[in-house]
Amino acid sequence: MVDRIQTPDTRPMSAPELLVLASVVVGQLSGDYPELMVKVDHHDGPHVDLWLCPSRSTVKERRQLVTDISRTFDAPVNGWETPVASVYARDWNGTGVRVSCLCKIADDLTEE
Repeated sequence: MVDRIQTPDTRPMSAPELLVLASVVVGQLSGDYPELMVKVDHHDGPHVDLWLCPSRSTVKERRQLVTDISRTFDAPVNGWETPVASVYARDWNGTGVRVSCLCKIADDLTEE
C-alpha cells in the first residue's frame, strides 16, 4: 500500500525550475556526498529524492546523509531501528517541494 503524502497546492513547475531547486536543496546539505543520487519528479507534486546507493557507499555515509537531511530540513527520521531509514521534508521553504531520502542503514555485516 502506498501512503500518499500531501503537499500544499503550488503552481506547476517546469522541469528546469525543479532541477534548479534540487541543486539548491543539495547545496544546503552540510556533508560532502560524491556518490549522492538525485531524482526529481512531479508525481503527487514536485519532489526531490536523495539517496546513496548501497553498493557505492558505506553504512556510515548513508546514516550521515539521513541525519544531515533531518537536521537541515528539520524533519524527523523514520526507521532508525530498522535496516532502512527515511526522512521527508514535506514543504521545502514554502515552495510545496517535497524532499525525501530513503537509505539502507544496516548491512548483514555491520560496517563502522
